[in-house]
Amino acid sequence: MFLFVIIIGFGGFAAWWMLYWVNPQEIVSRAFENLAATKSVKTARVSVYWDARHASGQGYVFQKWLSYAGSLDVADPTAPKAQGVIGISSDPAGEDFQTADAILLGDRAYIRLRDDASEEIRTWFRDAERAKAIRGVPVEEEEDEAASWYAFSLAPLLKKGGLDGWLASGSGADVREALTAAGIGTWAIAGPSKMSRIDDRQTLTVTLRPSADAVNAGLIGVIHAWRKRSPSGVEFDWASRSSIAAANGEWSAIIDVSSRTVREIQGTWPLLSEEGKIVGHATAAFVFDGVGASVKVAEPTPYVDLTSAIVERGPSTFTPSSARATSTSEGAAEEADMAE
Repeated sequence: MFLFVIIIGFGGFAAWWMLYWVNPQEIVSRAFENLAATKSVKTARVSVYWDARHASGQGYVFQKWLSYAGSLDVADPTAPKAQGVIGISSDPAGEDFQTADAILLGDRAYIRLRDDASEEIRTWFRDAERAKAIRGVPVEEEEDEAASWYAFSLAPLLKKGGLDGWLASGSGADVREALTAAGIGTWAIAGPSKMSRIDDRQTLTVTLRPSADAVNAGLIGVIHAWRKRSPSGVEFDWASRSSIAAANGEWSAIIDVSSRTVREIQGTWPLLSEEGKIVGHATAAFVFDGVGASVKVAEPTPYVDLTSAIVERGPSTFTPSSARATSTSEGAAEEADMAE
């Protein structure tokens, strides 16, 4: 009888093991592989903010808080499509947070200011619109300024800002193949984790420890496909610093266990100078809902194309100088590094 009870007990344990036990590392690896293969997201919420070392060398100064909430279509990574709301703030509490409707269609972007846009930004757009009209290009009058869509061709603006690295030379198919081959499933080792239920779904909340070597190798492969050539010395250095910074950050993820789908990723990591010194910190959160859902992005009408006006007279970024936070030279350099 006792032996029979033991057998039944072991059988029950084996059944539980087969049905309910999960391997956090397998879940993390598969979820990140699925994320790399993702071509669309119904709703993505992205929040990024960072600081930079003060000019005195003592402490850090808050720089920017950027956000996006909306749909994503990355079937062609070199010509992404998106439609949603973007936000920017120079205040860590978000007291001056300003937003705009935004649409991205491959090589063109469209922006419509919302009611919370500052007068400085409104003035900047009005001046750019006026400059276009002065050159003899008619600009249609809008009854409601806030309802005006402004269009920009990205290539000339990125070149003006010295951000040519954002322009892909390789094909979308090559870049997607590189993403698949980047081995993203090996980029992070699963740490402490816990199971819970969110929205009636079984989820795994897990800390992550990125592998600098794996991240570096993956980034090099993607850069090679993106640029359609071997990475330059500067690009090798950027990949190396980025992977080291990632490995020294604090990361966590929430993963849907059944579908092996990433629901949320959060991380805080140091920003490194070319000498490897910490010159700031960045924090980001990515929340995904409706991965793989059908996404449609359409061009808005009517709109005013301000590309030529901005190239001729505008600043190197979309943000007016009067609205930008004062930053140290190191901080400005790091912002450029992040954008490359």
